[in-house]
Amino acid sequence: MFAGTMAGNFGNYVYHLISGRWLGPVGYGELESLISLFYWLGIIPGVLSLVIVKFTAQYKGEGKQNKLNSLYSYLIKKSAIGAVIMMGIMILLTPFILSFIHLTNPWSYYLVVAVSGMGLIGVVNGSFLQGLAAFKQMTVMRLIEAGLRPAFLIIFLFWGWGVFGAVFTVFVSSIIGIISGFWLVNKIISIKNDGKELIHRKELFFFAIPVLVYSLSFTSLYTTDVVLVRHFLSAHDAGLYAALATLGKIITFTTTPIISVMFPLITQRKAQEERYHKLFILSLMMVTGLAAAILFVYYFFPSLVMFLLYGKEYLAVSSYLFPMGVFLALYSLANVFANFYLCVNKTKIMIISLLACAGQAILLLFFHNNLTQIINVNIIVVSCLLAAFLVYFLYDQRK
Repeated sequence: MFAGTMAGNFGNYVYHLISGRWLGPVGYGELESLISLFYWLGIIPGVLSLVIVKFTAQYKGEGKQNKLNSLYSYLIKKSAIGAVIMMGIMILLTPFILSFIHLTNPWSYYLVVAVSGMGLIGVVNGSFLQGLAAFKQMTVMRLIEAGLRPAFLIIFLFWGWGVFGAVFTVFVSSIIGIISGFWLVNKIISIKNDGKELIHRKELFFFAIPVLVYSLSFTSLYTTDVVLVRHFLSAHDAGLYAALATLGKIITFTTTPIISVMFPLITQRKAQEERYHKLFILSLMMVTGLAAAILFVYYFFPSLVMFLLYGKEYLAVSSYLFPMGVFLALYSLANVFANFYLCVNKTKIMIISLLACAGQAILLLFFHNNLTQIINVNIIVVSCLLAAFLVYFLYDQRK
C-alpha cells in the first residue's frame, strides 16, 4: 500500500512540478487556488469515503456479504443523484467564487465543478476497496489515474492551454480512474441488490455527522491558508506560497497510506472485539518517523529541494520550507488521532477540530501581512489541536 501510494503520489507531484515550472508563479498560484477548491468540494466525497470504509470493514468483520452488496448498490445510486445536486449548487455560486479568488477563466472553474461531481461517484469504488482491505486493487486504481496525469498535462500545456489545460488534465484522468474503479470493485462486490439484507440508513447518517465535522475541519486546516493568501497577497506571492504548501504536503501524502491501512484494520478488530491499541501506536510511530525524515531534509537542504523541484524562481521562499513542513507534520499526527477516534466511535472529540479550523480562519484574517505570520498561525493552531487530542487520549485510557 505504501509503495503503490508513493508511486501514485510521485505522479501527482510530477504534475505539480511541471505545472509550477511551465506556468510560472502567477499561473501556478491560480492553479493552486483551483486545486484548493477541489479540496473544499471534496469534503462531501471525503465524508462519504470514511462512512463507506467504516461500514464496509465492519460488515466484512461481521461476515455479512449481503449487506456489502446492498450498501454498494445503494450508495452508487445516491452518489449519482448527489453529484448532480452538488454541481448545480456550485454553478449558482460561480460569480462569488470567481470574484473572491480572482479567477480569469470561468471554464477552469466549471471543470473543477465537474471533476468534483464525478469524484462523488468515484469515491464509492476506492472506499469499498479500502474497507475490504483490498489494498492491491486500490493501489492499481490510484496508479492508473496518477500515472496518466503527467502525460496528459504535457500534451495540453504544449498545446498552449495554460491553467485550463492543467485542470482539464485532472478531468480526463478522473474519468479514466472512475472507469477502472468500477471494473476493479465489481470483481469483488456485486452491484445488484438481492434484497436479502437491508442496511440501516440511520446508522450511516448518524456516523456521517461527526465525519462531516472531521472532513470540514481538516480540509480547512490545510486549504484556508492557500485561498486567503490568494485573496490578500499579490498573485506572485500566492504562487510562491502555493509551491511551499505543495512541498509541505509531501509529509501528508507520504503518511496517508499508513492511516488508510490503519482505519479498516482497527474497525474490523473492534467489530470482532479484538485488541487494536497496538495498531494505533504503531501507526503513530510510523507517521512520526516518516515526518521526521522529511523534516530533516527540509531543515538542512531547503534551497536544494526548492531549486530541484520548482526552479530558481521559487528560491526566495526556501527558508520557509522547514516551518511549513513542521505545520504539516503536526497536521499529519493530528490526523492519525482523528481517524482513530472515528474508528472506535469516540466522535464527540471532533468538535475540537472544528474549533481549531475556526480559530485558524479568524487568526489569518488578522495576521496575514507576510508568509511568516501565516505559517506561524498554522503551526500554533495545529499544535493546540494535537495537544488536545493527546490529552483526551491519555484521559480516556486512564478512565
